Amino acid sequence: MKRETGSRDFPIWLIGDSAPDNWEAQLIDPLDSRHPARHNIWTPILEGIQSHLFSSIRARLETNELYIRNAVHHASEKPDYRVAEWSSLLDGETCALGRLMAVHSPKLVLSFGAFAFEFARRSCDEVHRHPFGYWTTSRLGQQFSQRIGAFTSRGVNLVPLLHVSIARRYFLESHRDFTRVKDGNYFEHVAREIGDCLSRNEAVFPLVR
Repeated sequence: MKRETGSRDFPIWLIGDSAPDNWEAQLIDPLDSRHPARHNIWTPILEGIQSHLFSSIRARLETNELYIRNAVHHASEKPDYRVAEWSSLLDGETCALGRLMAVHSPKLVLSFGAFAFEFARRSCDEVHRHPFGYWTTSRLGQQFSQRIGAFTSRGVNLVPLLHVSIARRYFLESHRDFTRVKDGNYFEHVAREIGDCLSRNEAVFPLVR
């Protein structure tokens, strides 16, 4: 599997977790469109964003060059979810992503799941490093709301999304905990908020009419 796909100069980046253990040799791209995980965690959000953009400003997001990268090559490279001190090798990987961000200045970096979020936080040199297990669904939801609401076109904006937890056994709890609404819908919530962010910042995103 390739480490990255798309253009590094595209203003939106997707940061996944790692390659699927059993399918890495048969898949080509991170978040490969043939693997169901992509359609569980990203496709409904993108469709919601496009619908929101069309209904609000009669536009859509051009995604042909969307930049996609996994935090690490293999799941075995991830640290224990309770450990805050990561290996020097993994720290080097976060630094490598940080250098890419510094050079290409993406406007919106969407990370999928707890590990990818903490990985990207360290890449951005954010303070207070945590074990990635610290990032519960509820905390990721709080971070999403805070960060998308504070979006600025003058810097890199890291915003967390959920990984496969939204498609597993406790998916209803994930909807509730992320949105902080009893019968909340995670997909509709994040699509609406991201869509609003894009429409407010047309100048920095490739919106077409």
